[in-house]
Amino acid sequence: MQVFQSLKVRVARMTELRPVGIAIGKLFDERIPSRGLRINSNGVAPQVKSQLLFGTYESAEIRAVCRHLRSDLDVIELGASIGVLSCHIRRKLAMDRHLYAIEPDPDLVKLIEENLQANRLQSGVTVVNRAIAKSSGEQSFVRSTTNLSGHTTQPSANGTITVEGVTLRDLIAQFGIGEYALVCDVEGFEAELFADDFEAFRKCQQIIIELHQHERNDSERLIQHLQHSHGFNLQARYGSVHVLARSAPAEAQYVRAHRQSA
Repeated sequence: MQVFQSLKVRVARMTELRPVGIAIGKLFDERIPSRGLRINSNGVAPQVKSQLLFGTYESAEIRAVCRHLRSDLDVIELGASIGVLSCHIRRKLAMDRHLYAIEPDPDLVKLIEENLQANRLQSGVTVVNRAIAKSSGEQSFVRSTTNLSGHTTQPSANGTITVEGVTLRDLIAQFGIGEYALVCDVEGFEAELFADDFEAFRKCQQIIIELHQHERNDSERLIQHLQHSHGFNLQARYGSVHVLARSAPAEAQYVRAHRQSA
């Protein structure tokens, strides 16, 4: 088994070499088949093109969404990147449900919209060019060279752009979102997002979140915080991706968790 796993790792690394990704893009005219979708890869890093074709791009998140995401809830997706997971979310949702795909990088917003349209999944989706933040107003955002790890930062950091920030609470109020599921990959901002904003999670019924392995202790503490302070139960885990859900109606669970934390 160890030999097989080692071979898989080596093969995966070979497929993600830059020349391989470039060749894949040219072979498919930058419309790469990926898990039943066609993804526009113009401007995307070569390693991502390889991951798309071989099914390793956001594989844990896609698995969690396909197996566990409730189809009867609206969804807020934080960090939509190039829109691959957005497409899988929209495919899973009932026709009368809505997806709000939040992406701070303005260069990726058009790509998200193009990928939704190319797969005929644009109906019932609102793409929002904002950064989720602790307070509304301008935020500095560092672009990722691979579309995988952009993040907000201090204004003095090199290579940043300015984007409009919004709190999760204000986003929910702006769009009049009722009970919802949260799909989240915000590159280390998770702890701040979940810290004290009980109002934002009052109607949240389910969370699918990636917590990065290099911050394992912080990740475990955050899961405990979601369980004890926000009333969620851990439903499933796929590597660094966690699925949490409420077992009781959202309003009652929220009130109970809020009282316990007071």
